[in-house]
Amino acid sequence: MGLVLSLTSRKGGVGKSTLAINLAAAFAADDDVRVLVVDLDNQATLTQFYIGSAATEQLPMNSTVAAAFDGAPLSDLIIEAVRPRISLLPASLAMNLKQERCLDLVGLPYDLVLIDTPPDLNAAGAVSALLSSNCVVSPLVPEPFAVSAVPSVQRAVVSVGLQNRGLRMLGFVVNAKQRVAIHAATEQLLRNSYGPLVFDAGVTHRVDFKEAALAGQSIQEYKPRSAAAKEIKGLVDEITARLEASMKRSAA
Repeated sequence: MGLVLSLTSRKGGVGKSTLAINLAAAFAADDDVRVLVVDLDNQATLTQFYIGSAATEQLPMNSTVAAAFDGAPLSDLIIEAVRPRISLLPASLAMNLKQERCLDLVGLPYDLVLIDTPPDLNAAGAVSALLSSNCVVSPLVPEPFAVSAVPSVQRAVVSVGLQNRGLRMLGFVVNAKQRVAIHAATEQLLRNSYGPLVFDAGVTHRVDFKEAALAGQSIQEYKPRSAAAKEIKGLVDEITARLEASMKRSAA
């Protein structure tokens, strides 16, 4: 696959880290796919999920992704096999990235690199993720301000794309949607306004995701036959299909 995918959002509270955890597990469910998860968010949610809160707090800064910004080899920082076929480039809760840098992730021995970013498009970690990626997926919750977030993400991708010519916007995912009128109306507005930029596959707000996180598991581990797991699998399938279509257009 050779893919570096950033999950990017304008603000927090959109379920980005939870989505990253579950996408990584769903991709890694394929025996032929090795996944590297890169935690560029100083909330270190992914790092805490994979190695625990106590271990995350004790992790020295020179053992985290922050050290890569000072020139440390990525291979020295990666924690292998935090789950079957999933490795982690960890963050620190004390991390405060100041500089923007393109991380050389493409040459690493993984089929997919999945980057979780800070919920601020202007943060050094978010810009560095875009500089290091070849595609972007942006989750949003279908509430009124979600519509105004779309142009902000598009502008960030276009801006960084001037330096990273291989970067492309794969689409926006309607995430954590609930069966309430305002969510249905906002989702419809998003689809009417942005058409194919919005993924057909969406993810519903379900208690199963919270229970899985509490158990320290992805939804694929916790309830592999649940509706939640099927939604994540549907999203993985659509990401894969969009990538294949994008590569065909680039080769034409």
